[in-house]
Amino acid sequence: MAGAEWEQRGAMVHDPEAFADIKSHAPYENVQRARYPVISATVPLIDTQVSYAGAAKWVAQLRSTAKTDDDRPILLKTEMVAGHVDTDQAR
Repeated sequence: MAGAEWEQRGAMVHDPEAFADIKSHAPYENVQRARYPVISATVPLIDTQVSYAGAAKWVAQLRSTAKTDDDRPILLKTEMVAGHVDTDQAR
């Protein structure tokens, strides 16, 4: 994070209440041993703002922690041409 973005989001590391609030919304940190509905996560492979690794890590955490069965799969689709990039450059 740089400049204004740090002031908007990054400074929360110094405010325990703000940090706890943001963490309570973080999908990876809040995976529970529960039965989830069918999950289909889609992520772009090439993106300057969002890493595919975050979605892959979250799906792996869900698969290893959640109570699943064949009727409730947890899927991950990686889009080859999508995201915060010029799609002509991504090809």
